[in-house]
Amino acid sequence: MELKAKPKTKLKRTIIIIFLVLNGFVILMPHTRSAPAQQPIRFLQPFWPTKIHGDPTGTVYVGDWDIFQNLYSTLVEMASANAVRPALAERWTQSADGKHWVFYLRKNLRWSDGSSMTAEQIVASLKRSVKGTHHTNLSAYVESIKALPEHQIELLLKKTPPNFLTLLAFVDSSILHPDAYKNGKFSWDAPNSGAFRVVTYNDTKIEFIANPYYWDHIPNRITNAVIVRATSSPNERIAMMLKDPWDASQINPGIIQTTEQVEQLKQKYDVFVSTPDFLFCLFFSKKRTSKNKLNLAYRQYLLKSIYDGFWNHEKNNSLRAGGLRFPKSKGAISVDQFDEIISNFKSNLFQKNKKIPKNIEIVISHQTRQKPQAEKFLNILKSMGFKVKEIIVSGEDAHEKVRLSGDFDLDVMYAGVSEYDPDTVWRYYNRYFAEPVATTEELDKAQLESDANKRNKMYQEFEKSAVEKALFIPLKYEPTYIVTSKRVILDPLLAADWGLQLFKLRMR
Repeated sequence: MELKAKPKTKLKRTIIIIFLVLNGFVILMPHTRSAPAQQPIRFLQPFWPTKIHGDPTGTVYVGDWDIFQNLYSTLVEMASANAVRPALAERWTQSADGKHWVFYLRKNLRWSDGSSMTAEQIVASLKRSVKGTHHTNLSAYVESIKALPEHQIELLLKKTPPNFLTLLAFVDSSILHPDAYKNGKFSWDAPNSGAFRVVTYNDTKIEFIANPYYWDHIPNRITNAVIVRATSSPNERIAMMLKDPWDASQINPGIIQTTEQVEQLKQKYDVFVSTPDFLFCLFFSKKRTSKNKLNLAYRQYLLKSIYDGFWNHEKNNSLRAGGLRFPKSKGAISVDQFDEIISNFKSNLFQKNKKIPKNIEIVISHQTRQKPQAEKFLNILKSMGFKVKEIIVSGEDAHEKVRLSGDFDLDVMYAGVSEYDPDTVWRYYNRYFAEPVATTEELDKAQLESDANKRNKMYQEFEKSAVEKALFIPLKYEPTYIVTSKRVILDPLLAADWGLQLFKLRMR
């Protein structure tokens, strides 16, 4: 009797399965968390990575930052330009003296291959990043990092910088799998902690697929995306945006030139405009400054003459630069303070008594050269009687090599100026000035100052010094424009100066 019962049981199960399938029920296999099939969103990306296979702790360029933040998670992430929110850590506590921190990790964290992510692995990754990166250095402040029971991580600090949580949200502090950096070499093929994995990558296109084990289990998330490299020509870029069906794009500095262009984009996209987060500026060569070929009087003459020519005494333009960071942001000088400083330059006296060199060498990227700001600046130089030699470079790595060689007069740059905190801006760009504005000790002191007013004043003094010494020429602030199609929606908690993050997009 028992032998005859088995075929009936099997037939009964088969009938039930057929019934469920025909009636639209989905049978999930164990451990399966994949989302329904979704047509990939199309993302037009202006900032292309220089080394997608690189180590996030070595991030220098915007293109790398934009890609890495989609591949790797951090303990906390930016909720806005001035606040953080939970990420791998769902909450944290801080002692009264600010030196003892405990981060409580989410339960059941997993790497992209489905294996468990442990507190010990996260601690090991953090220990790498606190040693110092291009944007941060917590080595002097962190006394110890260790894993505690119950998915907790403890950090003991000698002193706590006011921007401590922000630094932990940086791509530099990404949590990496042990296989990513074993044997002293970084491996990009290791499991990752972020929202996406890369399927294919070349010089013009990157295909992403969602990490099914990502910690943020939100509805309507993006499951796959194709990122296409944007053209560098401003006119071509706008035409491309208006003609082709893109789902999202970050429009890089200098592309949008008129309000009419913004209105055209609004007819097709939802448009988000940030506060200014990039600066079109010029840096003087370290090498030629040290050899007195670019002395203080000459630098001041160039700063005042180029600045006045660029703006032609226009006083009310909100994008008119007045320092390394835009007015009203933390630690920035006002435009009036900037004007007062350059009005005291002895430029007219220098021009009268000194023979002005007729030749000037300019380093400029191929992409920046095509923008109207660059054309305007170069025309100003020519109107001043200069014979301009352009050293045009392609690619961030090539630009960096020329910049470090110093065999030029001026380097044309788009500098990320950030609205949230001045510490990183000063640590990064201080190294590109013809002469340092502050020592490491002075930067550390400013970073650790707990009194907000005193701290802002310290950074303002750095900025005043940089302008007085004419170490760079600030010309125009540029906002980031982010556009999205009607198919997707942007997370309202957006840190705009961190770029457009794929994991902050949702399907409508």
